[in-house]
Amino acid sequence: MHDVDLERLRLGRLERLQRAMRDHDVDVLLLANEPNVRYATGATAMPVYAMSTFARCAVVPQEGTPILFEHVNSVHRSALRAPDVRPMHAWEFYDDPASQAAIWADETMAAVRELGANGERIAVDRLGTPAFLALVERGVRLADLCPRHPAGPAGEDARRDQLFDLNARLIEQMLAAFEAAIAPGVSERELLAVLSDVMVRGGGEFLATTTVCSGPNTNPWRAEATDRRLEAGDLVFVDTDTVGIEGCFFCVSRTFPVGDVEPTAEQRAMYRESHEWLTAMKELVRPGHHLR
Repeated sequence: MHDVDLERLRLGRLERLQRAMRDHDVDVLLLANEPNVRYATGATAMPVYAMSTFARCAVVPQEGTPILFEHVNSVHRSALRAPDVRPMHAWEFYDDPASQAAIWADETMAAVRELGANGERIAVDRLGTPAFLALVERGVRLADLCPRHPAGPAGEDARRDQLFDLNARLIEQMLAAFEAAIAPGVSERELLAVLSDVMVRGGGEFLATTTVCSGPNTNPWRAEATDRRLEAGDLVFVDTDTVGIEGCFFCVSRTFPVGDVEPTAEQRAMYRESHEWLTAMKELVRPGHHLR
């Protein structure tokens, strides 16, 4: 589908993460945040569900292959991408989550020791209370330390750029279809459906928000799509907020006019002010410059 060596890209991500772990003197990472699990293992399953529950986690050593604990019904799927996938013993949705978290903690700590770490100090990204308490009861010191991924050499940057290029084309296709569908009488939700349809057909995964708003719904910002139908002379705003190909997140905002109507003086003034602000910001965005 895509002219990108995805396996090489995934291995490059893991290399960057493990190099950051060595730089920060982190022996082992316990990752439960869905984007982080995906970054470390290359595998994803039910991403929206996994972001709202503790359905999967990964134990990542400084060197070698991470162990992915996966939702029992998704092990077969993730095994297509990750070399070491095991069913995760979840603790949620039980009457006694503490006892189930204890089983999870024992299995997790066994994996940590299997990877050659003593498990006395583990860096984590997020944990539910039952899991946190279960690890503390086992003498584990938890560190809120998930190191940032440093920029890699030129070869690694090139691999990342391939994925960015793929997603940039997808976003452009989404916005082109969105703009073509704009007409008086079309509802905000109908436009959202156009955006989502092109995204899914192009290999993207999901929309993180539903920000399609028109006319009076455009202010204040951060509204979501409604049943309101566009009127000639409106402005319609979209924020793509797309988790696209291979989980890359792209947030591109655009505003379009509705109908073949001349912009009002107020709209022209808003456009001029926005253009001047963005142009001034471009002059400030440079390496080493702190924006406050």
